[in-house]
This record gives sequence, structure tokens and C-alpha cells, in this order.
Amino acid sequence: MVIEQIAIVVPIRDEEELLPRCLAAISRAVENVPKSVKVSTMLVLDSCSDRSGAITEMWSFDTLTVAANTVGCARAEGVSAVLARSRIGLDSFWIANTDADSAVPRDWLTHQLEIADAGAALVLGAIRPDETGFSIRQRQRWYQMHPSGISHGGDVYGANLGIRGSAYRAVGGFEAVSEDEDVGLVARVRDAGLPIVATRGHPVLTSSRVAGRTPGGYARYLREDLLNA
Repeated sequence: MVIEQIAIVVPIRDEEELLPRCLAAISRAVENVPKSVKVSTMLVLDSCSDRSGAITEMWSFDTLTVAANTVGCARAEGVSAVLARSRIGLDSFWIANTDADSAVPRDWLTHQLEIADAGAALVLGAIRPDETGFSIRQRQRWYQMHPSGISHGGDVYGANLGIRGSAYRAVGGFEAVSEDEDVGLVARVRDAGLPIVATRGHPVLTSSRVAGRTPGGYARYLREDLLNA
């Protein structure tokens, strides 16, 4: 089924430093989508105590404020809000997920759209760290394991994950957990036998900080797993 509408969902938790980069990148990606496809963006402000809310007001994106304190719940609330507004069938509705500390490339949405129109229920996209938080040792280890600088195909990142609305609804959506909500969603889509496509094209630039917003997640991987791999 051809995609007629895309909704971008971004959970935000005290991201005043990196949020402007994120929103500017999303704006460029939206401008690149064919006019025949409707695109909306939902920014989910989760328990923010910094200027993140004020920054979102500078953009013409939809916002939702929650007090979940968990990224899984924030993502789920955002997706629920955009699905509730949809007036088309969920087979034609695409949910593009990224993170507030990340910057999507200009062709991010058009790349996902091409894969979705070919029949994918879920797209696993790649990432590349911005390297600003890397130590010398971390940079060496990253490039030893990822010579191109881009993550391996098939890895799961909430910063670059797209899913068809019907698939999302069929597997129960994001769970209200503090981390690995993306991993859980992908596992349930896979268990349901729905078509998943992994791509390393148009990777999302993401923060290389080692102190993240969740106990584990990508920041823990860079801080611990990367060096011990």
C-alpha cells in the first residue's frame, strides 16, 4: 500500500542544547517530501525542566506535553496522538521516529518512503555518531568496528526507525518502558512475520555523549560496550 501520510514523532527530555539541530534537520527533510504526501511532526515534551519547551515554540510543529519520565511512554503518547488525528487507513500511514539529540539527513523521509512504498512494514535505519563526546579510545574502537563510520545494518535505533501504522497497531505499539522500547517493538513486528527492511542509506547523525537520558541505551553502549567489544 502506497504511503499517503507521514507523521514524525520525537520524544524530548531536557534537550535544549541539541534540540535546535534536530528541528532544523527535520524541517529540511519535510521540505524534501513530495507534495502528494502529507507530513506532520509531533514533538513530545516529557518532564522537561530546561528550555526545550521554549525552543519548540519557535517552530510550527505540533507539541504534546507529558510527565511520563520514560522514553517508551513518550513515544507511545506521541504516536497515539498522531494516529488519533488520521483520517486515512493505517496501511497508508507511516510513522517516522527519531530522537531530539539527533539530526536526520535531508533524504531521510524520502528514503523511508521509497522502502515503505515497496511493501515494508518497518524500516531499520542506521546512525552515525557526531563524535563530539568521543575520547580518542572510543573513536578508535568505533572505526575499528564500523570502518565507514556508520552503524551495522539491522541494528535497532529509535533515532532512525520507521513503521507502517497498521503494523504498529497490530503489535501493540511502543511499551511504556524506560529503555529498549524500540527493540521490543521490532521484536514483536518480527515475531508477527511482517516485512522488515534494514538500510544503511541516509544514516541519522546522533549524539555521542556517554551520559544519556536513560539508564542504558546508546550512551551506555558508547560508554561501556564499545570499549569492551
